[in-house]
Amino acid sequence: MNLDEKDSRQDPSADASEDDAGTSEYSKETQAKAISDALSRAGRTEKDLADREAKLVKEKTELEESAGVLKQAIEEAKKIAAEISINKKVDAIANQYRVDSSLLLKFTDGSPEAMEALAKELPKVKTGFGLSLDSGKTIATGNASLDALASKDTRTMSYQEQKEHKAEFEKAFKEALS
Repeated sequence: MNLDEKDSRQDPSADASEDDAGTSEYSKETQAKAISDALSRAGRTEKDLADREAKLVKEKTELEESAGVLKQAIEEAKKIAAEISINKKVDAIANQYRVDSSLLLKFTDGSPEAMEALAKELPKVKTGFGLSLDSGKTIATGNASLDALASKDTRTMSYQEQKEHKAEFEKAFKEALS
C-alpha cells in the first residue's frame, strides 16, 4: 500500500463531507431552478387557462345572442304563419259568401264562426260591371265577337275601357239572342 491509498482510506469522511456540501449546494441551486421553472410553467398555464376562459365566455355570450335572435325569428315566423292562416280562412269565407274580406277582418275577432256570421249579413260584392270573372272555360256560342268579348280579361283595363267593353259585350249578347 502506498501512502496515497492510505490517505484516501483514512480520509473518506472528509470526501463525503465535501460531496455532501457540493451536493446540497447543487441541490439548492437545482431546487431553486426547478421551483422557478415550475412557477414559470404555472404562470403560463394560468395565463393559458385565463385566455381559454375568456374565449369560452365570449363564445357563450355570442351563442346566447344568436339563440335570442333565433327565438325572435321563430316568434316572427309563427306570427306570419298565423296571419297567413287567418287570411286564407278570410279569403275562403269571403269567396264563399261573395263579400269584402277586409270587412270580415275589421269587424270580427278573426274566428271562422264570427266571420261566417258577419258574411251572411254583409251585402254581396259585385265583380266588375255585373260580369262574372272568366272561369277559364270556353263559351262556345257560335258568335265569334261574343266569344272574343267574353274571354277578354278586363282586370287590367281602365274604367273607361271596361265601360266600353261592357257596352260592346251587351250589344253582342243581344245580337246572339236574337
